[in-house]
Amino acid sequence: MAGHECAHALHHKALGGMWWLQHLDYREWTCFSHWFTKITTTRCALQEGFAQYAGKIGTVSADYPDGYYGWCFEHFGDPTVPVYPPRPARDTTAWGCREKAYYRQKPKIEGHVAAFLHDLTDDDDNERGDYTEYPGLYVAMIFKTCKVKNRYWTGWLPGVGNIYMYKWWKMTNVSNIVWCLGEPVDGPVHEDVFWMVRTPVDVKHGAKEHKPVNWKRSDIRSTWTKNLKSY
Repeated sequence: MAGHECAHALHHKALGGMWWLQHLDYREWTCFSHWFTKITTTRCALQEGFAQYAGKIGTVSADYPDGYYGWCFEHFGDPTVPVYPPRPARDTTAWGCREKAYYRQKPKIEGHVAAFLHDLTDDDDNERGDYTEYPGLYVAMIFKTCKVKNRYWTGWLPGVGNIYMYKWWKMTNVSNIVWCLGEPVDGPVHEDVFWMVRTPVDVKHGAKEHKPVNWKRSDIRSTWTKNLKSY
């Protein structure tokens, strides 16, 4: 728990700042009481999923080599893979860690977001679909500097047609991270996986100098679809 809350402080102080939740969208009220498998919103799931992931990284020790619930995020949401090491029968969390998500809901579940971030940086352990092993600094800089450009309809004029405005925003949901990592934006894929989330026109970030030599767009696509796409 302490690792999770320290991760929120890290996010707010060093990685671009947290965003306000529970404002105009009543669905974000669910972020007051959240858990690995709870369906909330894409904004809540990224904020809390990052804290789950960073809390896991920050609590690795000789006594706990997997860190805070590290065993849970490996193969998260895959009911065909048993939890290892085995958990006591009374530990209901173990069942939730392998619970299959409803269709198109993974980006709204913090456990799936945490598992995605975990797979970006963990060792190559022959897990199917996980082909990334990137430095934590690269992922952190993406997280800190990712911005998306959105298009908004502002009106219509005779002889001109539709009028649009464009605005850059700091990232606030996991789809923003996905496209900053594996740019450019793929509109049809976005609309399929990140249902009801505005499709950005463009993305940019300040992590280019930290880009690993083994960076590969197809590997990133494999890792994020494994964790965030419904089949």
